[in-house]
Amino acid sequence: MPRSKSRIRQTRRDLASLQRMSVSLARTAADAMAAGNAAPQTIAHRSKILHDALRTPAQWHHPEIARMSAEKVSAALNANAAAFTAMAPLQSGLAAWMSGQQALVFALGRSLFLPPSPVRLWEAQWRYAERSAALAWSMWIRLAGNWTRIAAATAAPVHRVAIANAQRLGKADRARLKLVE
Repeated sequence: MPRSKSRIRQTRRDLASLQRMSVSLARTAADAMAAGNAAPQTIAHRSKILHDALRTPAQWHHPEIARMSAEKVSAALNANAAAFTAMAPLQSGLAAWMSGQQALVFALGRSLFLPPSPVRLWEAQWRYAERSAALAWSMWIRLAGNWTRIAAATAAPVHRVAIANAQRLGKADRARLKLVE
């Protein structure tokens, strides 16, 4: 009886973990959509600046031209650092899974080489399969959670830069329109 209660608790924890992952994935997808909407605005503004710079050489000293490549490199490096930082739990989880698998294989091997009876051998193999499946399910939940955290951590710096660029260049555009009026 206690075994089934622990399984129920584990299943509830797994479902709660899946629910948190789906919320995290939805949030990451929304951020990606926002960055995808902001990027064309930034490209349009910067293309106009470059077009003006082609007509007037004095425009080549526009701060936005110098900022373009440095910003991209900075966002890529920040995304890389965030991904590697978020990968640490994934690596420790894989190591824990491997040690768990080794323990299960050792237990199965012991029962194969020292079988007291065919029934006990079958029971040991069944326990191995059952534990292995439970371990695989919990590992899948952990891996999926880690991958969603890695995706969110990697997308965050790029999203931050894309949104900030669109807002900054949009403000400059609105200020220029006020001057024209």
